[in-house]
Amino acid sequence: MPRSTEFVSPSASQPTAETVTPNPRKEDEWLLMCRCESARAVVTLLQSLESITKTRKAVQPVTVFCSPSNLTFHVQGATKQLQASIDMQATMFSEYRVHADHRDDETEDWQAGGEFSVNLTSILECLQLLGNNPGIQLTLSYNLRHEVLKIELLQDTVLCTAAIPGMDLPADHSNPSLVKAFGDSPITSRIIMMSNTLQHITTELQLVSGATVATVSLTENEGWVVAVVGHLGECLLSIPAYGSHVINLEINDPHHSCYSYPLSSLLASLKGLDIAQETCITINSIGMMAIQHQILDPSVGGESPSFIDFILCSLKDDDENNDEESRRSLFSRPLSQGSPMQHSQRLVDLHDDEYTERSRASQSRRSTTDKRIPIQSISQGAAQSAGGSQSPSSHGSANAPSPQKEWWDESEDDGGGTGRSKQQKRSLFDRPKQRPRQLSPPSRRNRSSPNRLESGARHSDSDDEDDIEMLDITAAASPQPAIRDEECSSPELLYGKS
Repeated sequence: MPRSTEFVSPSASQPTAETVTPNPRKEDEWLLMCRCESARAVVTLLQSLESITKTRKAVQPVTVFCSPSNLTFHVQGATKQLQASIDMQATMFSEYRVHADHRDDETEDWQAGGEFSVNLTSILECLQLLGNNPGIQLTLSYNLRHEVLKIELLQDTVLCTAAIPGMDLPADHSNPSLVKAFGDSPITSRIIMMSNTLQHITTELQLVSGATVATVSLTENEGWVVAVVGHLGECLLSIPAYGSHVINLEINDPHHSCYSYPLSSLLASLKGLDIAQETCITINSIGMMAIQHQILDPSVGGESPSFIDFILCSLKDDDENNDEESRRSLFSRPLSQGSPMQHSQRLVDLHDDEYTERSRASQSRRSTTDKRIPIQSISQGAAQSAGGSQSPSSHGSANAPSPQKEWWDESEDDGGGTGRSKQQKRSLFDRPKQRPRQLSPPSRRNRSSPNRLESGARHSDSDDEDDIEMLDITAAASPQPAIRDEECSSPELLYGKS
């Protein structure tokens, strides 16, 4: 990377604008020429994109879109699950000129603007060569002929220049996939709040050791909720949906569920809160979340606001969504059809049915054919000795119901002494009188002690309960979906700008 630093004597005249600005006679070779009175504003904005990659020294391509109204820097993560962009308005620069890209024969003079790609890490290193003082002037220019981005820094009598070679444009630079996917799905919830409210939660999330996934929910009852679970602890943050910190709230789907996102992507999208005034959080129907920061500081964004946008993809599990849809169908039943006790009983029946099906499935996996043959032979022998009854009788827990057949209950009538039997057909999916405990015990390590007489002794039910309680400590504290829906007014700050 060629760099040069020129020292001007104090007696010499101050470098004029012509010293920094490219030659106007060769404007056809230049796509962009802009000047900013404070390089600190540009550095502060571009540093929000630095955390998209995990290593600081990695090559991080950034696509720069030039238009007569704004200058946009676009970055995409390595796994393409996170996308970020910064829009710098033309009013942020004291001098801003964009020319048409004449390398394409179809481009006309009135179609000013274009795009190019450079290394974001090199840009940040060059912008900080003279420090982070607010009095450093910055000039950016891109040469179409040599495909080089030229950076010039001027502080008092010191002029520093750097040239960064261009890179190949990404394959989807004209139509980023995440932007299209986010716009194709309807919006389910949106909240606009003050940025200083979110500024303090980043530290709390970083303190959870071993946490890699964050569960996010945006509802009208609970507001914006973030839950993370680590190795030795968990953190649950809740920002209410109403208060002086909330500017606008819109909930379109009352049954909107929570989604999980990579914690590193969520923390990266919360950068830039120290210079932002308002933050807009939007979630669509497929779980994609867009976080947009609006900068109104004149020292950073100029007269017009600047925007920092992030788009995150959720970690979606199809099995969990199917279970959640079955539970939503239960909550959708009106309470007017029955009493509150009947409604609560439906919840218990649903839980018991799922528990029984799970226990039967696990029991069938653990059982083998050799173990079932003695049980069937014993039951058949007992039936023949009783008088050749046609249907097997269910006595005890040995005769477990088969998932493919119907089973019968045979009970004797004590009155009359006739010995008649009453057969009552029971459905396979009816809730049993007492729920069997079919949970497989977790692995036990370091449970042996010299006081125990047998190493293979059977464990009691209290041991299973202790193990289950120990496993519940690491359970994720996921927010619950809201049920109530109230219409809200349209937000003032919308994601996506024309």
